[in-house]
Amino acid sequence: MLLLTISVFLLLLSGCGGDADTGRPVDMPKICSVKITITQDGKPLEGAKVTLIAKEQTKYGTAGGTTNAAGVVAPKTYGFVGVPVGDYAVTIEKIDDESGVRYVDAQYASETTTPHSITVTEKGATATFEVGKPAQ
Repeated sequence: MLLLTISVFLLLLSGCGGDADTGRPVDMPKICSVKITITQDGKPLEGAKVTLIAKEQTKYGTAGGTTNAAGVVAPKTYGFVGVPVGDYAVTIEKIDDESGVRYVDAQYASETTTPHSITVTEKGATATFEVGKPAQ
């Protein structure tokens, strides 16, 4: 009987807040799968910093990541892969840390000037964004 009581208690404890096993904050909204591909002059852009900025600001309104060799990023929110449902401005930048050379035109680095946006639904979102020729 004691073993059954302990088992039930542990089962209930693990379900509290629904995120005890993942470490996600209890107040964090559901996050959905997002895959973004960045191309430059028609080719995948590796090492670009991609940030999604919620058009309606919330505690968890920013997500981001860095593109891989295929130009793909799966943005993270608060360290967890995925993005809450909503509308986002997408900023993209790639700057060489040592030389300061900017590889992507500065218009893409600001939420007010970037032409790129994405809507994340319950089904997630997939998009490809082109950033033109390398900045000079």
